[in-house]
Amino acid sequence: MYSYFQEYDYNTTKKECGEILQESHTRGISKTTVVVKDSDCFVLFKMTYHPEWQVFVDGAEKELVMLSPSFMGVAVEEGQHDIMFSYKVAGYRLWLVVFSIFSLILLFVWKK
Repeated sequence: MYSYFQEYDYNTTKKECGEILQESHTRGISKTTVVVKDSDCFVLFKMTYHPEWQVFVDGAEKELVMLSPSFMGVAVEEGQHDIMFSYKVAGYRLWLVVFSIFSLILLFVWKK
């Protein structure tokens, strides 16, 4: 039987890029303080990727990267960083809710 893992070396050492010093999560905002030991590292945020997520590293907005089919992250440089992932709901969604409620009321009144 063919195994997809035939050429995988189980003795490879895992690269340690850094450590998490502090984390806090509130509704739509996740703040993390990390110390990065290497220059080509990513901070992985285990949340489903969506384009309305924003990421800020030390207060400056950075490019959000899809690291796997569902998770997102950001490239960071060596040193200590404050990282904030923020989700903002687009303003048009509020208008869609109002329009939907108005349409249901209108249909209910029209049927009577």
